[in-house]
Amino acid sequence: MNSIRSWYGDLLMADEEKSGIPPTAPLDPPPGYQYSQQKKPLIAQLGEKLAGDRLVLSPRQMNVPVDNVIVRQPPLTDPPKDYLVEAILVTVCCFWPTGIVAIIKAFDAQRGANTGDRQLAELSSREARKFVCISLWLGVAAVVLCLLLLALYVFLLITYV
Repeated sequence: MNSIRSWYGDLLMADEEKSGIPPTAPLDPPPGYQYSQQKKPLIAQLGEKLAGDRLVLSPRQMNVPVDNVIVRQPPLTDPPKDYLVEAILVTVCCFWPTGIVAIIKAFDAQRGANTGDRQLAELSSREARKFVCISLWLGVAAVVLCLLLLALYVFLLITYV
C-alpha cells in the first residue's frame, strides 16, 4: 500500500511541478515526518487569490468543466445580390485582374448572407458590383483602344503602300 501511495505521490508532484497547481489534497506524510508549518486547507492551496474576504478560483482550479457556447445566426432570408455570375463573366471576357477581386468579393457576400451577417453581405455585394463595373469598363476600353489602333494601322497601310 505504501508503494502505491508513494508512486501516486510522485505523480502528483510531477503534475504540480508542470502546472504549479496541486491537483488534489496532499497525501499523509510518511512516518516520522513533522510539518514545519501548519497545513493549509485544500481550497487555499488551489486558489490563493484573494478578492477582499473571498477566495477567487478559476474554473480550471476547481476542476469544473467549462462549456463553450457558440451562438450562430440563421442565414439571411432576403440576402443581397452577390454578383458572382457577373464577376466570373467579366473575369473571363473583359479584364481579369479586377475580375478576380470581384469574384472574391462575391464569395464574401455569399458567406455574409449564409452566416447571417447583413453588414458584411451588403458591403461585399456593393464592392463586388463596383469591381464588376470596373472590369467591364476596362474591358470595353481595351477593346475600343485595340479597334482604334487596328483602324489606324489599316489606314496607314493603305495610305503609304
